[in-house]
Amino acid sequence: MGLRLRFALPLLISLGLILIVLQFYWTPLQLKTQQEEFRQTNVSILGGAESALIRDLLARDIGSFFANLDLLKQRHQNTWVNLSYINDSGLQIYPLFENPTTLFDSSGLVPVRYPLSISGTDLGILQIDINWGSKRDEVLAGIAQIRNLIIGLIVVVIVITLASFQGAVLRPLRELSQAIHNIAQRNFDVSLPPPPAGEIGELSRSFGWMLRELNFEKEVLDTHAIIYEASASGVLMKVNDHFIEVSGFSREQLLGRDHLFLMDESADGQDPASITTAIRGGAVWSGELRYRNREGRPYWVSATIAPLLDENGQVERYLSIQTDITAQKNEERARVEAETRAATDVLTGLYNRRRLDQELEKAVERRDRYELDFSIMLLDMDHFKSVNDNYGHLVGDDVLITLADLLRQKARKVDTLGRWGGEEFLIICPGVDLDGARTLAERIRSAVETHPFETVGFKTISVGVASCTRDETITDLLARADSALYEAKESGRNRVIAR
Repeated sequence: MGLRLRFALPLLISLGLILIVLQFYWTPLQLKTQQEEFRQTNVSILGGAESALIRDLLARDIGSFFANLDLLKQRHQNTWVNLSYINDSGLQIYPLFENPTTLFDSSGLVPVRYPLSISGTDLGILQIDINWGSKRDEVLAGIAQIRNLIIGLIVVVIVITLASFQGAVLRPLRELSQAIHNIAQRNFDVSLPPPPAGEIGELSRSFGWMLRELNFEKEVLDTHAIIYEASASGVLMKVNDHFIEVSGFSREQLLGRDHLFLMDESADGQDPASITTAIRGGAVWSGELRYRNREGRPYWVSATIAPLLDENGQVERYLSIQTDITAQKNEERARVEAETRAATDVLTGLYNRRRLDQELEKAVERRDRYELDFSIMLLDMDHFKSVNDNYGHLVGDDVLITLADLLRQKARKVDTLGRWGGEEFLIICPGVDLDGARTLAERIRSAVETHPFETVGFKTISVGVASCTRDETITDLLARADSALYEAKESGRNRVIAR
């Protein structure tokens, strides 16, 4: 063993032990601690909403209960997934028709079960998966900085020790030091001289192996991710090839421009000012952004923009890693559009007969499970055939569209509206008894009666109202509403008959 190695060995062993402890003890401990803190933070959020949710459950106000859960899910959509409510019978009540999401890496999901109870009475359990992937990455990034610092210290110790004994080793060590500096500046285009014999040669070979690994990881990342560096003022300084490929701009056209200049501000939620405020304050920003390439075509990315701080804690530059999610967004939009087309009447934009049948089944299910009553209205425009005969079907279509708009305006937000067929419309009114439904129907009938329709003037409607009784089938309920509508027609039209 050479004298140089004997001199440096104790310090190197100490640093190595620190590195081992950091990797195999402190890192898991920090991850566990931060995960629990993150979990408790989200549990506290559920605790803040507990009283409102319990109040809704005790009042059997399922609509408000669902609305509160929807609001919670919307507010925390970046961290909460698979929010569900299991009642005290073990049945999942919320959501009714939604499959668990698979958008997030399952290793970054932390399950949370929050029981709802009052005075010892079990009211069910709220379950969520919280996505702590971004927080975990922040913790790992901090640990990586410490680990890199220790590795740097090891290199420095070796450099100082060797330089103190033999000036001939300074040149390869300087080259290694320059390579480390280049890598710290994310410049991986580093060439190393042939390794000399002895300990320095071993170090050079090890560093060369590490550099090859880093280059491989960078190549993989560059192939699949959009990466750029920007100055503290937000000016693009470096862009990778994938950024150039996706944006359609050349490197020269990109460098020197604002790093958010491609953002499509016309899209919902696109606010470059809020992003700039966050990252200039030293915070890491993560979210989805819609850009437009050089040809004006939009594309979506899942982006993280992290400020890199200098030794004084001031923002020195920004690093952003983004993933193109345009394909996923297009698939999601196509799915939503397909579902909307399948459930929507083309002419009026209201639900179609098929979707109304499904909504009636849901209403009956809520009646049976929660004892939540509901009523329906079956309404028909009076003398509509004469409109088509005298003015043509295009005018008739305009009349139906106007009638649908009036129904939207006068119905409650919780009501379900749809075109039952022809000039007939159906309205499902949850939580309303027969008298309440009759009052609502009169309001709608009066609004139609006093509304001047374009071309045809004033028109009227007849309405049949029925309230669903216990154990009544959908077929029987519709038959009663249809019978009431028929009676309204036979007794002079422009009236409401309730049964």
